[in-house]
Amino acid sequence: MRMKIYRIGFGSFEGDLIAGSYWEAPMKRTTVPSAWKQSWEELLHLSGSWNKILLTKDLHFFNSPIGHRAIGVVYDHNDEKGNYVPSIIPERYEAFVYIDKSSALHPIYVKTEIDRTPETYPFGI
Repeated sequence: MRMKIYRIGFGSFEGDLIAGSYWEAPMKRTTVPSAWKQSWEELLHLSGSWNKILLTKDLHFFNSPIGHRAIGVVYDHNDEKGNYVPSIIPERYEAFVYIDKSSALHPIYVKTEIDRTPETYPFGI
């Protein structure tokens, strides 16, 4: 049996999240400001402020880079410019999940021998 892998992107126009401000920083709730003008997230917001799932194979007309806010386990709200990546979305993802206003999850605190969050959290517990 041949396994197929799909890349799924996520984004939101605004809201809040749980992340560290740098690698190995403690997790904290952070507010995410409204997306930049002409970014992928703003385009999706302007198309209707509801949540969406897009299958990007149908988005062949998006063939030029558009700013896409890339947020992961590290998010530096003081360097919003550094959070944007020029992306051709159909080349980057097979699907994209858009949440217009995100809400942070409650973090799971894990106590380790060295009293910090494991590097592979939450998968390497």
